[in-house]
Amino acid sequence: PYCEEVDPAEAKDISAILESARCLENRALRYYTDASVKMKALSEVARALKLIGKKHTAHLKKLDTL
Repeated sequence: PYCEEVDPAEAKDISAILESARCLENRALRYYTDASVKMKALSEVARALKLIGKKHTAHLKKLDTL
């Protein structure tokens, strides 16, 4: 569920590129959030995955300002 084909960016306009970036960031955020829940038994790993997820949340906020 985390893998999908992405079209090359050379034939897209800026709005389509931003939408693709949002889609990629949302998928990454979902991946790291799901992984941190599954790795709950390994607290340090789960914490690291949550931190990476927070970084993707920050990237999404930055994309929303563009």
